Amino acid sequence: SLENIYLGLDTNLCSGNSIQLIESSPTITDYLWNTGNINSNHVVDTSGIYILDVINDNGCENSDTIEITIIGDAPTLSYSIPTEICQGSEFSYSESSTVPPGNNISGVIWDFGDADSSFVSAGSHVYVDSGAFNSSLEVFTLEGCKSKDEFIITVYPKPIINFETTNYCPYEEIGFTPSKVNN
Repeated sequence: SLENIYLGLDTNLCSGNSIQLIESSPTITDYLWNTGNINSNHVVDTSGIYILDVINDNGCENSDTIEITIIGDAPTLSYSIPTEICQGSEFSYSESSTVPPGNNISGVIWDFGDADSSFVSAGSHVYVDSGAFNSSLEVFTLEGCKSKDEFIITVYPKPIINFETTNYCPYEEIGFTPSKVNN
């Protein structure tokens, strides 16, 4: 059913932010914005009325309209962070996002997905545990705009190795052989 498609209330956004259906339907097959865009989401760059027409797999049509007022420019994100690391290894991250002249970056939030975050552009971090961590970088401007990128950082467990020795005498060379290797 296309009865409940919804773009949301009229709102203020920043140039470079995107809009998409808040209430959607899994049966939608075609999207057409009044700008000519045929994707499910639309990047806004000017104030105005945006209309989305949709068609579902039965050929039924519906549309919704939203008025967007542009209040500034969203930051263009530029950053460096590894997406694969080893547990317990320190790594560095940095961002050098930009905004157009007349806009100013006011804040940065790195969320590492492990209940730790950083509020500076560059630094280092260590994951104590292994696993896949849903992480993000969000950059804010004084004008009230923001950009956010989400990514997964995979942290591989460090190997656990046990060694055994046999028949050794003090002050002589000792041979170690691994008895068990866990990954």
